[in-house]
Amino acid sequence: MNIETRKLHFIEDYLRIQSVSIIKKLETLLRIEQENNITTHLSESEKKAIDEGLNSIKNGKTFSHKEVMNEMRQKYPNLVK
Repeated sequence: MNIETRKLHFIEDYLRIQSVSIIKKLETLLRIEQENNITTHLSESEKKAIDEGLNSIKNGKTFSHKEVMNEMRQKYPNLVK
């Protein structure tokens, strides 16, 4: 049975479920799976940016929150108080 057929069978089974508890469990399982696979929803440029950021952290190229806020206040005084 291919994946598309399995999905259709699952949908048919899901539509027959009468238990709110089972539906909640399935929703939770799906949400957890989606959260764990967040990288499948990222573009290549987003993945590259994340990798660059992680490499910067590994190489000690970081700024404290205070440093960032000071720079933001200087660049955008109307946005950051």
